[in-house]
Amino acid sequence: MTRKIIFILIGLLITAGIFASDHELTGRDIAVKGSVRILEGTFETEDGEWYLRIKDQSYAVHKGPDWYTEEVGFIEPEGKQVVIEGFVLDNAISPCTITIENTRYVFRSLEGRPLWSGRGNRQNDVSSECEESEEGGGNR
Repeated sequence: MTRKIIFILIGLLITAGIFASDHELTGRDIAVKGSVRILEGTFETEDGEWYLRIKDQSYAVHKGPDWYTEEVGFIEPEGKQVVIEGFVLDNAISPCTITIENTRYVFRSLEGRPLWSGRGNRQNDVSSECEESEEGGGNR
C-alpha cells in the first residue's frame, strides 16, 4: 500500500513538473533571460496580440498591462514601421521603448524594470532594488 502511494505521488510530481515547465513566456521572463537589442520592422496585431514583423520573422511583443499602454497614450500603429529597443529572447521581445515616427513610448528601463511596477505587488520587477526609474513613463 505504501509503495502504491509513493508511486502515485511520484507520478503527480512528474506531471506537475511537466505542466510547470510548459508555461508561456512573460515580459519578465524575457527581460531576465534575454538580451537588449534594437529591432526595426512592421507593427502587426492578431487576436489582440502584438507582433513585430521583420522580413520573414515575427516577434511576439510582450508590452505589459493594457492600463499602462493606455496611460502612456500608445495607440497600436497597425502596419506602420516601428523601432523597438528591448529584451529579445528567441522570437519574443519585451520592449523598453517603442518609437513610431518621432514619438517614443517607454515601457521598461534598460535594466529590465517595468515602469508600471510599484503600483501593485511588484511581481514583474526584475531589478534587485526598488528605486524609481530615472527614465519615467509615458512618451517622449
